[in-house]
Order: sequence, then C-alpha cells, then structure tokens
Amino acid sequence: MANFYESWLGFWDESNANKKVSRAAIHEEELEWVETDQDTRTALLAAPENGFATWGSEYIISEIGPGWHTGKHEHGEEAIYIVEGEGFSVRYFSAMALHIEHWMGMGKLDQLELKGPTDSYGDATVSTTGFDAQDRRICFRRDQQEEFTLDQLDPNEVEEITGEPMEIDPDGTRPTEMSQHGHRDFMRPLMDRPGKNGFQNKEVEISNTMGDQVGHHGGKHAHMEAVLYMLEGEGYSEVDGVKVPWKKGSLLHVQGPQTPHQHFNSGDVRVEMLRAAPGMRFNFMQRISKERFPYLWYSHRGINKD
Repeated sequence: MANFYESWLGFWDESNANKKVSRAAIHEEELEWVETDQDTRTALLAAPENGFATWGSEYIISEIGPGWHTGKHEHGEEAIYIVEGEGFSVRYFSAMALHIEHWMGMGKLDQLELKGPTDSYGDATVSTTGFDAQDRRICFRRDQQEEFTLDQLDPNEVEEITGEPMEIDPDGTRPTEMSQHGHRDFMRPLMDRPGKNGFQNKEVEISNTMGDQVGHHGGKHAHMEAVLYMLEGEGYSEVDGVKVPWKKGSLLHVQGPQTPHQHFNSGDVRVEMLRAAPGMRFNFMQRISKERFPYLWYSHRGINKD
C-alpha cells in the first residue's frame, strides 16, 4: 500500500491519464438541453459533468425565450457573451467557476426568483457607459472591440496576454522570431487585458474573439488551459497530435499545461472563435509557473498547404 508521499509522486501521471480519457470537443447537435428555474433552456458545453477535465470552471449555452427574463439568482463570478439576440430574446455563452468555488468551500448558488414572462422593466438605473456604480465594467460591446494581432502590441501588453516576456533588441526593434507572437490573423479584446478596459474579473475570463481568414491556420503554440467556442466558420484543430474537427456552435477544450495545438480554417468563411479560460490561469497559474510551464511558440500563422 502506497504511503502519502508515493501517492504525491503519482499525481502527474494520474492527471495525464485523466486528460487522455476526457472529451476534447462538443458540437451543437450533441448538446443536451434542459429547462431550469433560471433559463428557458440551457445546456452544458464543458464541465466535469459531461466529461471535460476543466480546471474548476464550467461553460454553458443558454436561451431566454422572447419576452421572458431569467430567474433572479446569486452566486460567484460569471462572464457572459451574447451570441445572438437582444433585449429579452437572447442566446448567451456563460463561463462560471462553481467547481473551484465548491472546492474552496464557497460554492453557494441560490435561486431567488424563477424565470418568467416580462411584464415590466423594473426601476433599475440604466448604465450608459458600460460601468456600474462601483466603476466596474459590466458591459463591453462588439463595436468597441478593435481588431489587432499580438505582433502589433507593445512588449508589456504581449506579456499581459501570454504571460511570456517579449525581448527587444538594444536598438529597439523586435527580433524576427518574435513575430511568432502574431499567431492569429485577428484578435478582438474583451477581458484579455485586466485594467485596460475596466473589467475586474478574478475567477473567470472571456478574453477575446479571434480567428483566421479562409485557407489560413494559426501558429502552433502551447499554454495553460483554454476553451474556444466557435462563433462562425468551420475547420479543425490539431491538439497534441490529434485532429479535432469543429464548426459553428462547437466548443473545443485545450487542456493544459503545455498542450501543443494549432487551428486550421478549412471552410469558406472567416473563422471567429470566442476564447475563455479560468481567471485562475492568468491571475495565478500562469504567473507562478513561467519557469516550469512557459508559454511556448512553435510556428507562425500562415496559409494552409492542403
């Protein structure tokens, strides 16, 4: 019988064995929709409950029926991206961290009121700036997102996003190999640079939308855990040597740490992905693990060869 120390020595192998039997992707037609006290219908995208080895976070897709509202509820941090609709008819992507909150003894979810038809809009003050009364950003609109690639940013901004410092030549120019940091054809910021756009998230993060043009692929790289929800287009990813197809409405889970992966647009429209990750990745894990698990770059983005 193994003692406690021998068990500790086996943690890494146990973790890797769990990764190999966990899901890498889920598609729209595979979703199991349920009605809840909270939403007209909702489905798990990625969580331990449906076979994904996420690091304490969970991701769902939900819908609010026309003219209805969600139930009033209370829990820890949540990040929401409106996929379709407006007002009181919406499909939304949601990222939460109930699992890690439960592990920490703080996983409290209370349903205060039930969903239902909306007969009045209440007396809440409307935010015209996207910030709340405590000066925290609560809304960031698509028309506020400015497209960029990482090789357009200054070194400090690159390090904030990737966790990996960009070295600059003495004359102030970037080394040629550092152009690898522009690993996607485009990116649109959401919550990817804390403090830059007003979000004060700690537990979960929907960092940005990003993608590639028709016939292009992103650069091959490796980092901590990430989740990609496909907003538009189709293609496939090579994750740790395995080809994983996806399309609009699919979710791809890239496990970490240091899982080499690359994304390919094999469709006929520009691919757009929504990237999410546990806030623990950027606020804690990535900052303390640079030496043992650095952000790795293998190749630059480019044109598909086949």
